[in-house]
Amino acid sequence: MRIVIINNDFRAYFPPRIKRFGEFLRVRGDELHVVEIFSESICYEFIRDDFGDLPHFVLYQGRYDGTTPMREICGRIARKLDEIGPDVVISGDVNFPAGAAVLRWTKKNRRGMVVYTDSLKHTFRKNAVVRFIKKALLRGVGAVLCPAPAWDESMQELGFSKERIFYGLNTADNIYWGDKVGNESFTDLPGQYFLTLGRQVKMKNLQNFAKAYLRYRSAGGEVPLVMVGDGYCHSEITEILGGCDHVTFLPFQSREKVREIFVRARALFLPSYKIETWGMVVSEAMAGGTPVAVSNQCGCASTIVQETKNGFLYDPDSQEAMIDAMQQIEMMSQSEWQSYSDQSRSIIGDWGIGRFCQGAHDACSYALTNQRQLWNPVDYVIMRLWPGRIASDDL
Repeated sequence: MRIVIINNDFRAYFPPRIKRFGEFLRVRGDELHVVEIFSESICYEFIRDDFGDLPHFVLYQGRYDGTTPMREICGRIARKLDEIGPDVVISGDVNFPAGAAVLRWTKKNRRGMVVYTDSLKHTFRKNAVVRFIKKALLRGVGAVLCPAPAWDESMQELGFSKERIFYGLNTADNIYWGDKVGNESFTDLPGQYFLTLGRQVKMKNLQNFAKAYLRYRSAGGEVPLVMVGDGYCHSEITEILGGCDHVTFLPFQSREKVREIFVRARALFLPSYKIETWGMVVSEAMAGGTPVAVSNQCGCASTIVQETKNGFLYDPDSQEAMIDAMQQIEMMSQSEWQSYSDQSRSIIGDWGIGRFCQGAHDACSYALTNQRQLWNPVDYVIMRLWPGRIASDDL
């Protein structure tokens, strides 16, 4: 089985998955080709990719500039697929040109198609016309790869029957993140600290978290805060916390440095809104044995965060709930904290990259042997006309 995986770009969390998936397939006599439409990412331009020795193709240099017509992009995708000749193609959602082009190509050439998505039905607002178009397109897709069974209801609402739903999309490299390391590079950090790590953008809700942290300190809280990352909200966050001597700001760090930063964290906080479709930093921190305090709107909250075992859940709009989590974490005894740490490792142990490899392989096998036809003339017309779109707005 020859498989292509394609999307706008693959940055941040995808390269380790794809690299391991290629190794997984090679052992089985299958092969994987990687196609990126753009060489630079809209959201993760600071991270480079590494696919090892996998065949890797880039269709456009740079990042999407808003001027290249979608139909031109779709045409280039189709020509690359003609060149590679895959049996199955894994793509991002059909909203995007990759998914739109792949759907047309697989229907024309009678090949299998898998889409991957971690969006839930309430993640993004969609009007009735958009929902109608998306459902029509997805009726031609063989299988979907999503994170976990908590996504079943959303996938079934899009038209996927239970046997077409596969799991394991948002999995971390547990072996890497769980490796024992020191933190010699950060000798100036406090002994233990609350940690936030990621892009400092609106969806992360860090301004509200910063205000909650100041109130926590005013109420007598003593745990320092370390905030790692950058983004268009950085100046606003630093202004809120400007008068607090117990906050350390660090720019984006390499994976090796991040692993060291996890070592002394009292807990990782992710206060994001629902657009945080999973929250991979939570998976990584848990693999390193870090307790977590996560917004109940984050995608991962329903699957890997278990209150009273490895973490805390709270309403991202409630500073009081965040403060309560901070206070509970500060008051933990060493044995209680260690129990949360051990439970983090145990829970995330079932959500390593091996699950992604198996889920993606099973989805591809199903899509290849259960190819979907568009019998409805309206669906066929929509498939022929829809060019996809790329949204470059900051979240």
